Amino acid sequence: MEYCMGSESHRMTVALNAGDEVMGFALMRLDGQEAQLELLAVHQMVRRCGIGSVLLGDMLSIAQRYQLPQFQANVKASNLKAIQFYQSHNFSACQIIPRYYGGKHHALRMVKNLSEGECNTEQRTTNTEHRTPNTEHRTPNTEQHTIQQ
Repeated sequence: MEYCMGSESHRMTVALNAGDEVMGFALMRLDGQEAQLELLAVHQMVRRCGIGSVLLGDMLSIAQRYQLPQFQANVKASNLKAIQFYQSHNFSACQIIPRYYGGKHHALRMVKNLSEGECNTEQRTTNTEHRTPNTEHRTPNTEQHTIQQ
């Protein structure tokens, strides 16, 4: 993984295939106490191939390097696949946020305590390279799993 964007408060990682097409990306906000995953998206054609896990693992590793005690992700409360994805990575549901998405849909705050163990970043995807993309690339048909507005 390489970062295509980085600042004091944000990190972004992009997954490209061998043809330099964007297959997924993750964006995280950092502050002194926690990391907040703002967006994780994987192209619908390559979902369930491990790309989301690699992207999330990379974000978790960065948060651990900053010695942040907690990592959060907000998920649409009705998005069971996303909830199961985070639970499979040892996240726990801790709060319901009413009308978080567009004033209509509730969010579920998922939290992982980073001080209690190591993140698994050893997962790899098949036929997918991870490098910084050219700005001309777009992510078609993505589904947003988490977002902080």
